Amino acid sequence: MRLNPEELIDNLQKKPYATRVKILWGSIIVVALILVFVWILGLRSTIGHLDTADLIKTPTKTLNNSTPVNYGQVEWAQSDAGGLKIFFNFNNQTQDILNVPALSNISLDINGSAVTPIKITDRQGNPFVQKVLSHTQNFGILVFPRTPDGTGSLTFDQMFFELFPDRLLSQEIDIDLKKLEKTGKLRN
Repeated sequence: MRLNPEELIDNLQKKPYATRVKILWGSIIVVALILVFVWILGLRSTIGHLDTADLIKTPTKTLNNSTPVNYGQVEWAQSDAGGLKIFFNFNNQTQDILNVPALSNISLDINGSAVTPIKITDRQGNPFVQKVLSHTQNFGILVFPRTPDGTGSLTFDQMFFELFPDRLLSQEIDIDLKKLEKTGKLRN
């Protein structure tokens, strides 16, 4: 006995409505069970091939203190009647979030006298970010009171990473204001 699809459909159409609905729901349940069975087999195969050693990578709680801290960079400086503007950037190439120091933890030491900045903004004049996200670079401007030209250092103190809030970082950048004002490097 050979099943002809046309005869099968004709036979189903001749059955009462209640019987056709029962056959429809029975077919849907059988197909759903087959799909669930195939899905479970695939899931078991996937789980069986997982490398559980690298399933969850947690960051290690070590920070090498011997590595120099080099997240802030000074690009150039501009001196006018309003004071001294130092154009800088923070480049965070780590997997963690870098917390930028507060205004009171930034100092400029020129010719032996320490000066704290009046304000810190981004290049558009908005408040500078407090956190530099991982793999990002933020550009800003430090505004100091009028300062005589000379050499010295800019210090960013009390920086830290989100995963290591108890390990404070400090970076000191040697600067020469005469050279920085003459070389107004523009970033691309």
